[in-house]
Amino acid sequence: MHESLNRSKRRDARALRKGGSDAYVAPVIAFEGAAYVINRYTHLKHETDETRRGNATFRAGVKARDGFRCHAERRSIAGIWFSCGKRTSPDPHHIYPRRNCGAAIFDPNVGIAVCRQCHDDLTNHKGDVRVPLVRVKVAYETIQLAAKLPPPGVKPVTIDGVCRMCGCTDELSCPDGCYWVESDLCSQCCDCDR
Repeated sequence: MHESLNRSKRRDARALRKGGSDAYVAPVIAFEGAAYVINRYTHLKHETDETRRGNATFRAGVKARDGFRCHAERRSIAGIWFSCGKRTSPDPHHIYPRRNCGAAIFDPNVGIAVCRQCHDDLTNHKGDVRVPLVRVKVAYETIQLAAKLPPPGVKPVTIDGVCRMCGCTDELSCPDGCYWVESDLCSQCCDCDR
């Protein structure tokens, strides 16, 4: 058993050196004839210091906000949803897939603290566990807001005579008519009192 585990670790290390997959490669040990993953938070092949710090901030923020307990909802045999509430080392879980989080990927609002059993069930899309709908809404709004904001240090491009919100111009105004409040903002898009 130990020999096959060592062979497997060597094969994974070779694949990483050759530029193989981006999959997580975790250290493995033999314990009573079975292989167990030691570290659940190993590093991706292309992970930078910035993403490593972002992941650490995300994990710490989610756990602290959720009080270090599981917030997933489970369905009872009677079909009633209840909060899991386990306090055994919660894992942070992205409510939406990481690839869909965009600029909000490290924001704790797009995650939820869950126990390992709920994390595995959520990842495998089991029907008896779900994320509370309030958390889904908050995560969605956070992702939408992050998509609208420019990256830090980058100023949005504005063009005089073109509204930055709706794109209307002097020649093509809003359907209900509008006037310029600022050089790049029309009266229909302005939140100010009229």
